[in-house]
Amino acid sequence: MPLDGILLHKLVPELQEPLPARIQKIYQIAPYEVLFQIHGSSGKQQLLISCHTRYNRILFTKRSYPTPAEPGNFVMLLRKYLEGAMWIGIEQAGLDRWVTLTFRRRNELGDPEAIQLVAELMGNYANLLLVRNDTIVDALKRIPPFENNQRMILPNAPFKPIPSQNKRDPFSDTSIDQELTLTKQFAGFSPFLSSEVEARLSHGQSMEEIIEEIASSHDLYIANRNGEAVFHCLELTSIGPCRKYPLFEGFDILYFHREEKERIKEISGDLFHTVKRELKHRTQKLPRLLKEYDEALDCDRWKTYGDLLYMHGIPDTHGLTELTLEDFETGEPVTIPVDPRLDGVRNAQRCYGRYQKYKKGQKYLMEQIHICETEITYFECLLEQLELADFETAEGIREELIKGGWMKEDGRKQRRAKKKEASPCLL
Repeated sequence: MPLDGILLHKLVPELQEPLPARIQKIYQIAPYEVLFQIHGSSGKQQLLISCHTRYNRILFTKRSYPTPAEPGNFVMLLRKYLEGAMWIGIEQAGLDRWVTLTFRRRNELGDPEAIQLVAELMGNYANLLLVRNDTIVDALKRIPPFENNQRMILPNAPFKPIPSQNKRDPFSDTSIDQELTLTKQFAGFSPFLSSEVEARLSHGQSMEEIIEEIASSHDLYIANRNGEAVFHCLELTSIGPCRKYPLFEGFDILYFHREEKERIKEISGDLFHTVKRELKHRTQKLPRLLKEYDEALDCDRWKTYGDLLYMHGIPDTHGLTELTLEDFETGEPVTIPVDPRLDGVRNAQRCYGRYQKYKKGQKYLMEQIHICETEITYFECLLEQLELADFETAEGIREELIKGGWMKEDGRKQRRAKKKEASPCLL
């Protein structure tokens, strides 16, 4: 369920409280999420801007997030322009689903200038744009002309605000046109909010009372509808029992664990690849080992083949692939596989060699089968753990795989280690 303009309108005043605030650190914690560590009048806080297609939002969060080893190009650009800058304002475009964050910084010449970060929180079109002097410096998601010729989003392109839909502001005009749906009449209304308001109107509540409840709310109400979490800033009477949380806490509860699984898979995708690869290798290896072990258990037949070749005094087997001889004990014919390149004596020696190999190999093969079965169980357990893992568990699994020799160390760490080793002594 996406964020609508009314909910964003409720978030903006709470985002303004600690301003002005200095930007200390910036991290891109996922391809679609940027985390700002700020210091303002409320102390140190974390501002999260998510441009996920389903979970897009902007809020202060107290959750802990991992940071990727290699920052992306866009976050490097944000660090260049915004780290150390003062965040001085945030403004919503009417009741539309986008806000402009304004920062004050000093440019390359040391002169003060303003720079904007535009967060567009519109489902599949969610994006984050860095704008300087009405020109796009860069964006989290670039949009070339062939995708949208009306609003190109590329570096150095002019910034064009999203056009307003020219709907009425429900906080100043609550009159209802019975010919139109609430979504088409009022700015900021999502289909879900419209259905809740329509249900309340049908039970005798006035539009003025509903809007007053929305305006005075500082909470998020979460309910369950057909197994899916639905939410808004007023009690969801059309759904059923709700749980009430402070706005930011409610959003964290809604989205953190859902996104955590996706984020873990993105950050630890190489872990899944390594574990699945090793599991596949051992799953294919085990049947071969079992087949070899069965052959090794039947090693006595090779001794019998060698004895028969000697006892029958077969001088020449060149050109033959098999030979049938009578067993002196049972009187039954025995078919013996032979090497067409060898004579009878050498084929007998070959059979004795096979016998000795298989007899000695039984213990070795049994050990290998045990190791293979143990490793299959181990990698199956790792795969199950990765499906449910948090960040700490995923990192622990990574260390296990590196220690076991199944995975190489992170390239960046290796480069740092080599650089450190290569540093000359200055003493």
